Amino acid sequence: MDMDERQYPCFFLGANAPGGFYSCFESMYDPNSDWRCTILKGGPGSGKSTILKKTAERAQQSGKATEWIYCSSDPRSLDAVILPEDHLCMVDGTAPHVVEAQFPGACESLFNPGDCWNRDLLFAHRAEIRSLGRQIADCHRRSAATRSVIGTLQAEIRQIMQPLVRTDTLARYTDRLCKRVFRGKPNRPGSETTRFLSGFTPDGLLLLDQTLSCYAAHITLIEDPYRAAAPQILAALRNRALKSGCRVISCRSPICPEELDALILPEEQRAFAISGPLLRYRFSPEHTIHARRFLDSDMYAASRTRLRARTKTIRELIEESCTELRRALRLHDQLEQYYIDAMDYRKLNRMTDSMIERFLADLR
Repeated sequence: MDMDERQYPCFFLGANAPGGFYSCFESMYDPNSDWRCTILKGGPGSGKSTILKKTAERAQQSGKATEWIYCSSDPRSLDAVILPEDHLCMVDGTAPHVVEAQFPGACESLFNPGDCWNRDLLFAHRAEIRSLGRQIADCHRRSAATRSVIGTLQAEIRQIMQPLVRTDTLARYTDRLCKRVFRGKPNRPGSETTRFLSGFTPDGLLLLDQTLSCYAAHITLIEDPYRAAAPQILAALRNRALKSGCRVISCRSPICPEELDALILPEEQRAFAISGPLLRYRFSPEHTIHARRFLDSDMYAASRTRLRARTKTIRELIEESCTELRRALRLHDQLEQYYIDAMDYRKLNRMTDSMIERFLADLR
């Protein structure tokens, strides 16, 4: 199914960020609670993503709320499936997002499709496999180096914008907004899960914007081209939500993982998200907050040339970084073919069907 046609919650749990790979996989489930997790181990082309897709489809056919977690290095593939209401998840536990069992058997189960390989055949092609592995790693290093420059430019934009913000005006508005959104809410701890709604991918900076409408009937976009005020607004909403007993889905920014790009409040049917030249939503929101109302207009006008120049450079660098991810993906497809040729799919399908049945047997 085309990405634009998906009408179910889709996220990333890992991001190709300016500082390297940024993982939120630790927020996927709580091993100290009553969660159960199946961890898939195995190399490329061993069927992990296919297993995850089959599981997600079966869960949705059963009417279960299902989160599809896509791979930012290959958005054709899944990294995980999460059934939050059933406290169940299944995850690809291999690098770069290694997931290890903390309480094997009691909380986590392990499944290794690699048991179905012809290891002699893979050994015979070890030179080609090693060469492709090194080339893929080189592509990711070049992509990461470019993203590092993006991070530096984004920090410069932040420094330019900081003196322009009328902090008192922003604080008063944010306080009124929080009071309006959380009026009548009890004063008790809420709960939070962390996700990414966008990511650097081989297809560019990909935004899974249809996810917001899966949770929220009321969507507010904060139009803020240079992220001058929107991160502060989202941070204040998040803090107030967590003090008001709300369930919160905090969506981090792949460019600035310490900041949020979006905040989803499923129980309130509300979502807030930052919109700008790098992240454009394909729907009309119920409300729009224009961040320029919080800026000194004269200082902002004087800074626009510098800001536009840096944003133009960031766009070019995003394309350069994602081009390297595309090269890595093409090489990865070549690498997968060696493993596909070495896989006993009849054996794998028997093992997979049995494992998925066991997983779904734990549905509540």
